[in-house]
Amino acid sequence: MRLGRALALAAWTTLAGAVLPGAAAAQFLPAQPDGYLMTIDASDARALWVNPAGLARRDEASVGVDVAMKHSSLATRLSQYGVLLSSHHLAFGWSHNRLPLGTFGGGNAAGPPRVTNVYAIGIGLGDSVFSAGAAKRWYRGDARSSAWNVGTRAALSPHFDVAVDWRDIGSPIVIDTMLEETVVPAVGITLLGGRLRGAVEWHIAKSHWKTREIRTGWTVRVRERLAFSLRTDLTPGLGRLRTAIAAEWGFRRTRLDLFTSRQGVTDTETLGAGLVAASEPPRARRRR
Repeated sequence: MRLGRALALAAWTTLAGAVLPGAAAAQFLPAQPDGYLMTIDASDARALWVNPAGLARRDEASVGVDVAMKHSSLATRLSQYGVLLSSHHLAFGWSHNRLPLGTFGGGNAAGPPRVTNVYAIGIGLGDSVFSAGAAKRWYRGDARSSAWNVGTRAALSPHFDVAVDWRDIGSPIVIDTMLEETVVPAVGITLLGGRLRGAVEWHIAKSHWKTREIRTGWTVRVRERLAFSLRTDLTPGLGRLRTAIAAEWGFRRTRLDLFTSRQGVTDTETLGAGLVAASEPPRARRRR
């Protein structure tokens, strides 16, 4: 199979799932990297939206763009786009979300969309053995609130690592949805010389320490620059299933990500793409 066909297959094949964590949060779209990345695996500027500790894993300057669409049998619409900038463990992000009025119940889905802009700045400190990070988010447009996100990652061995992400500190209200503070511990394992990667994470609501969701993900690197990922999200009691497929293709200092997801048996799917272009890290000076 040619590379182009493999990327197209990963981008447009859907197993299940919407990006959103449930009916209570159906009114708000998180930044799209959270739709396919595990919190323990984000290691470039996209970690700003997933786990800021990952910002310390790559010493590079980069610029990135992303876009997501909602597709159904009725229509296809642009739902989100954004920009990422990073420089040596410091990152800035902007995400523009567009939601039809019908999303909020009783509204006219054909009317003008509700718009929310999310601005974020974060920093990560540390190295490949241990890193920690923090990010601040501001919600504007049809929302006026802010929240913090902090995280850590630690490599216990060359094959086993752990992470903890504490997100939505302050429980911001975005349009008509409260984003509840959530603690996300995660474990990851690397096998076959880095060609196979697996991870599991728990999303725990801090208010009553109850499991909201369990996510599992596997990544297979078929070539040095090509990887495919499969992520499955389950709620307690298996009441809701969401699955996402993603592909990453790296060429030179550029990384292209494509993903698709669907929830349950709904006919609506999310299609997304992200592109990150990075500069070469500074070279260490040789001693004379």
